[in-house]
Amino acid sequence: MFFYSKIRFCNSILFLAGFALLLLIGAGCDRQTDYSPVPEIWYKSFFLVDTVDALGNPARMGILTFDFRDGDGDFGLATPNEDDPPALQHNLFLTGYFVQNSELQPIPESDPNSLLLYRIPLFDDQVFGKPHEGTVRVEIFLYTINYSAILYQFYVTDRSGNSSNTETTITVFTD
Repeated sequence: MFFYSKIRFCNSILFLAGFALLLLIGAGCDRQTDYSPVPEIWYKSFFLVDTVDALGNPARMGILTFDFRDGDGDFGLATPNEDDPPALQHNLFLTGYFVQNSELQPIPESDPNSLLLYRIPLFDDQVFGKPHEGTVRVEIFLYTINYSAILYQFYVTDRSGNSSNTETTITVFTD
């Protein structure tokens, strides 16, 4: 009877050790997560800093930071060339708004701060066809700001032409 209990105890220990080993092996596997091929973005921050332009004049710069994820790894654009179609010249689109009487108003199209287009380059660690995620920091040169408070809505596109969700920055005061 004592011998039988000892064998049962050893079998239980072996079973638990084998189960624990399987859990460790499973946890260590590189799992492929299925993300949408449509890029997703998440706003992180936006603030203004005083700077100097190329001619030495005082200027303002907005610093926009956001996270992104693209399920098929085709986010970012190669070095531009003059033969690129318009859809492959820019992949970050910002629309400016100002606050007037506690309401948001679009910055008029005649203002150079109204619609801003930027090019986010390819990433060094990017592998086409594999999910890619990271953080983007964009320095936005702002021309004379004629409003006391501004914000931007923005989205990105990937090389397949998929548009991400639209995010909105916080309202920043320009005074």
